[in-house]
This record gives sequence, structure tokens and C-alpha cells, in this order.
Amino acid sequence: MNTYKRTPLKFFLLVFVLSIPFWILGALTQDLTKILPIKLPISALMAFCPMLAAMVLVYRARKTQGLKELLQRAFDFKRITDKRWYLPIVFLMPCIAALSYGYMKMTGAVPTEPNVSFLTVFIFFFVYFIGAVGEELGWSGYVIEPLQNRYGALKASIVLGLLWAIWHIIPWSQTHQTPVWIIWQSLGTVFFAGHHGLDLQQYWQKCFCHGSFSHHDQPQSLSHPQLWCPLRSIYF
Repeated sequence: MNTYKRTPLKFFLLVFVLSIPFWILGALTQDLTKILPIKLPISALMAFCPMLAAMVLVYRARKTQGLKELLQRAFDFKRITDKRWYLPIVFLMPCIAALSYGYMKMTGAVPTEPNVSFLTVFIFFFVYFIGAVGEELGWSGYVIEPLQNRYGALKASIVLGLLWAIWHIIPWSQTHQTPVWIIWQSLGTVFFAGHHGLDLQQYWQKCFCHGSFSHHDQPQSLSHPQLWCPLRSIYF
């Protein structure tokens, strides 16, 4: 993956261009957030656009071999040599979500108890993990390294986080979120992007973390954004 020049500008432009049809579809079709048990508009399918953009650019440079190496990055379990890291990777985010929920209970912000079965939780985590793979193969597997080589870890993370947040604004608005929620979520996205600069190799870990926090972000998790976003940044 390092034997050719990766172009962040082309990647970001391609991601946004590929996402436009999904944004339009989300605006024209039935509001799925009223019939699904989670607040996901049809435009959420744009989650696979970063992967598609990376695949197009990688294929142009390295053909089938490059695509194979890119796709293998989502399941590179052997890169986590110290297995103790699986404990915080798997369990810390649910604990943070529980803390956020407990805060809302204490402040009276929870009108009713959530009616969500464990089976539903596991099913939707799988859905969010697949979506996270679609995003992370672009963000982590393609664009973050050349951004860091050019701007350094901090600036690269800020650039990625800002563009990532802007990319999400239309789908967030299509789930009828408030401006305050969108602002806090954007800040959380910038914080989340910061962890991409810590280790350029742990792609599976990033996919799992991404899927986990997206799952707990949903309204049925009843997360309080002013508490949720700072705690989430500590997690990463």
C-alpha cells in the first residue's frame, strides 16, 4: 500500500461525489426514521462511499493486488499482539454508554425505559460494524497516512475530522436531529478522527470501535450528547 502515491484531495472529492445520489435519495424517499427501530435515513448507505472511493483509486494504481490488500485490512486481527487490549476495545464503550444513560436517569431526561432486546442490540451492532468497515477502509486504510505524511498527526486528524463531520451533516439533518445535537456530534466526530493518527495499522480495532460508538449513538441508547461526546473522546 505504500508503493504508490495516494491523493487525499481526489479521495475526498470522490467520496462527496459518490455520496450525492444518497443525499438526494434520502430527501426524496419516504422517511424511514419513522418506521425503523433506529434513526437511519436511506442516505446512511453513503457509509460505503469511502470504501468505494479508496477501491477506485487503489485499483487505478495497483489493480487487483492493491484491492486485495486494502480489503484484508478490515480483518487484520493478528496486528493486535497484546490480547489484553480486547477488553477495553469490546467493553469500554458499553460502559461509557451506560454512564451516559445513568446521567440521563438522574437528571430526569429519560421519559420511558428503552424497549430493546439483546438480540436487537447484536443484530444492529453487526449492521453498524459493516457500515464502519465501509467507512474505515477509506479513512484509515487509504487517506489518513498520506494526510499525516503531509501535515503531521494533529493537523491530519483535524482535517479528517472536519471533512468527516461535514460529510455527515445532511444524513444527520434527515434524521430530524436538533442543531445542538448536530454540533455536539460534529465535535465528537473530530475527536474520533484524532484516534486515527495514533496507530496506522490497527484497522480492525478502528472498525470495531467505530461500529460500537455508532451503535450507542442511536436514540434508543438515550445518550446525552453533552456528556456522551467528551466521554467518547476519552475512550479513543
